[in-house]
Amino acid sequence: MNWTITTVLALLLFSTTPRVTSADDDTGWSPPVNGLQARLSLARGQALNGTPLIATYLELRNVANVANVMEVPLKLEAIQFEVVDDQDKLVAPTSLPYDEISVELGMLRLPHESYLRFNISHHGAGVPKNQSGLLDLGLFHIWVFGPGDKRSYNLRGRFSVEPSKSRTWSGMVEMPKVKIPTAEQMP
Repeated sequence: MNWTITTVLALLLFSTTPRVTSADDDTGWSPPVNGLQARLSLARGQALNGTPLIATYLELRNVANVANVMEVPLKLEAIQFEVVDDQDKLVAPTSLPYDEISVELGMLRLPHESYLRFNISHHGAGVPKNQSGLLDLGLFHIWVFGPGDKRSYNLRGRFSVEPSKSRTWSGMVEMPKVKIPTAEQMP
C-alpha cells in the first residue's frame, strides 16, 4: 500500500517537472548587453480548476569578459511582458480578480561565466474553469487561453536597469519570444 502511494506521488511530481535547460544551450538568448544575456523559458504545469498553469522562468547568464561578479539590481515588477499570436499581433492581457503578496527579489549576483534560472510566475490571478492555459506574470500581465483555441502564442519580455553610482549592471535587455505551451498545442 505505501509503495503504491509513493509511486503515484513520484509520478505526479515528475510529470509536472519542466524540461531542464542549461547555460551552454545557446538557443533563445538575448544579445549580450554589458555582459548580461537573458531568456525566458516556459513549462505547462499543474492544472487548477481544470486549467493548466504555465510556469515562467527567467534565465540570466554572465558572459562578460571580466572576472568580476556581476551584480544585477533587477526588480521583477519592472519587467514588461507581451504575448503575440501566430501572426505577431499583440494579445491583450486578461482582467481577472487578483490577490497576491510578493517579496522583493533583491540584488542578483552572477559570478564570471555563471548562469541563474528562477521561476518568476505569479499565483494571484483567479483561475477560470477548464481553459487551455493561464499565464500569470503579475497583476497587469495575465493571459487566459480559451478551450479549443488552436492558435500558437509567444511570450516576449524586456527589462532595463538605469545606471547608478554603485558598480552594478545597467542596460536594457530584450528577450526573444518563446512559444507558450497551451494545452491545445500539447501532443
